Amino acid sequence: MSYVDYVNGLVIEGITHGISGSMRYLADQINIKYNAIHGNPPIFEIRVDLEDLDNGKRTVVFDPTI
Repeated sequence: MSYVDYVNGLVIEGITHGISGSMRYLADQINIKYNAIHGNPPIFEIRVDLEDLDNGKRTVVFDPTI
């Protein structure tokens, strides 16, 4: 039983380490200052515009649609 607990602990530690590393990488990739320092291009770009409607009102338009 102690062997199973030992192996289970190794598996959990490995999975936790993998998830933590992935989350750290994602956090770096969406950090504006980090990308400016390292010269990384943005992962995605969304443009926001105000467009006039026929009824005289305005609407917000996202490009690409989100």
